[in-house]
Amino acid sequence: WKLKMILLPLLLRQRSSLLLRQQREQLTKKFNFSSFCWTGPRSLNEILKKELLVGKTSNEISNIWKQYHDEKESILGMVYNGRDGQIIARRGEESPFMIHPTFRSSNFKETNNTSADESGGDGYFMLVSQYQKEPQPNFMLAYLEDYKTDPSRASPLLTCTIFNDLSGISEDKNESDLDLSLIRVENLNKGISDKEAMKVITNMLTLYHDDSSYQTTAYVFNHRPKDFDLDDYISQQNQHWKTKK
Repeated sequence: WKLKMILLPLLLRQRSSLLLRQQREQLTKKFNFSSFCWTGPRSLNEILKKELLVGKTSNEISNIWKQYHDEKESILGMVYNGRDGQIIARRGEESPFMIHPTFRSSNFKETNNTSADESGGDGYFMLVSQYQKEPQPNFMLAYLEDYKTDPSRASPLLTCTIFNDLSGISEDKNESDLDLSLIRVENLNKGISDKEAMKVITNMLTLYHDDSSYQTTAYVFNHRPKDFDLDDYISQQNQHWKTKK
């Protein structure tokens, strides 16, 4: 994988603003998933034969995609508007890194790889995501603690692949475009449940899709890290997490 340079504000426990600034200035690293061999589908055709979709409506294709993944263990299917999928991919390339606090109640048994803190009575651990353009637009997520220990050996916990093959494809000459982005989420590690995985990915995609969220979070994190307010971000994400079922 192509190495990318970025300054990451990697701090979970300390709350001192001075210490935050110091760590942000010091932690310049090359991050990649060099030890990870991509095992997922490299094209949409490996999942659904595109010739079988000819003549299908957007709703029919969405239902086929969701039903197909409902039958798979630890593999989740989502459908976005095609324009939205294109926006997420473009912004992922522009701002490839982001951190994601994942919250659990204080009585939840934590895995050995978590780095929990207390926030409003809830513990959380932090994931870091990296966008890659090939073989398909995708995000890979790993434990932040693993990144901090050895970036080159951090193994992905989740992958999120965006297939934009059907965005802007016409159903027929007299119909509107299909305009679909088919999204596949793979939970590669039993450290989190499929329900948690879906919440993490949904929240991550929102950060890249929603204009306001992107400009105030992922964009700032990648391009103006000194302005990234980690405490405020964690607090906001905690509220979002509680409102999602």
